[in-house]
Amino acid sequence: MNNCGRFKDDQNRNPDYEWNNELFFPPHDPETARFFRYLNDGSVKPTGEDEACAEYLIGYLGLYSPRLTDRRL
Repeated sequence: MNNCGRFKDDQNRNPDYEWNNELFFPPHDPETARFFRYLNDGSVKPTGEDEACAEYLIGYLGLYSPRLTDRRL
């Protein structure tokens, strides 16, 4: 299982985010990429297009984790 799958399924590590069908978009869908911008330091931020969905996905999937941030460098 990948990092995102482990993180979202572990409520001990991710207690602030529960499943929300209204805010979830499949991370592998190319259209989902429009929500994010990647900074030179490896962090991911919302583009502003749909900030609520972007913030939810970043938190729910743990896209801010040090492991992923380091891999984006």
